[in-house]
Amino acid sequence: MTYEKLIHEMDDKLQFPGLTNTWTMPVQNRLDMALTGIKTPVGMKIQGTNLEQIQQLGAQVQQVLSDLPQVRSVFGRASFAGFLHQCGC
Repeated sequence: MTYEKLIHEMDDKLQFPGLTNTWTMPVQNRLDMALTGIKTPVGMKIQGTNLEQIQQLGAQVQQVLSDLPQVRSVFGRASFAGFLHQCGC
């Protein structure tokens, strides 16, 4: 059993509507969240004055990142201040 195979099997079995799995070590996850406010090793915050444009740009970024073979997962979520993208690489 490899780390990648274990992650793949857990992803297949643990799917919940509205949630995306992010597989990191608990201590690393807490440090990432404390330091950046984002629960993944790599994150992107898109900010601006026009919420509609921010959401459109966020959807485009999500599409581009999801096509990269190095990216395990990518998801965007709207926040009150704009659109937040989180990705696990």
